[in-house]
Amino acid sequence: MNKKFYLLPLLIVTTLFLFCGKKQPLPKNCTFEYDESTVDLTWTAYKFTERAGVAGKFNKIQLTETHVADHPAKVFEGARFLLKPEDINSNNADRDKKIKKEFFGSLKNAGEIQGYFSDVDVAGNKGAAKITINGIEKDIPLTFTVGDDYSIQAEGKIDMTDFGGLGAIAALNKVCDDLHKGKDGISKLWPDVGLKLTAKPKTECKPAVE
Repeated sequence: MNKKFYLLPLLIVTTLFLFCGKKQPLPKNCTFEYDESTVDLTWTAYKFTERAGVAGKFNKIQLTETHVADHPAKVFEGARFLLKPEDINSNNADRDKKIKKEFFGSLKNAGEIQGYFSDVDVAGNKGAAKITINGIEKDIPLTFTVGDDYSIQAEGKIDMTDFGGLGAIAALNKVCDDLHKGKDGISKLWPDVGLKLTAKPKTECKPAVE
């Protein structure tokens, strides 16, 4: 059979891969600014030995010291944040009470979480958050993506082992004992929690200069 017959599909697939995989560059004539109304911080904890996810969010995140920048991620470079236990929301009022009392109530500083974003690497789509929990400060690696609408999504993971928080994990697991039992009958609450921050900065674009 003609070799061209085999090469044509390969050429089509390669072309589609290159086209679809290439991100549109950000316009050079635009600036981005923090929009409080678009920010959303969700979390995922894990129960059972088989690690079933339990999702929730913070109804409010206090963000200060943001910037007007030429890239959506740079808006948050150096920005400080504060999270309060009272704003936790797991879509279950009874569970929220237990989380606030047993987990956050077992931590220092009334369970407040604070910190700031740093080391934003636009080319590498990564950064960091310096987070203080239970009086202990740690650097948490973050990865981020920028959507076609210039929205940003940053993800990371904290491990309460690093923040001296195993006692808080144990306290919450104790009051949720049966609810945290999986197929093996073992009550388990994992110490790691996934975090995801989404936001869509305000965009202002000036006419391109010819």
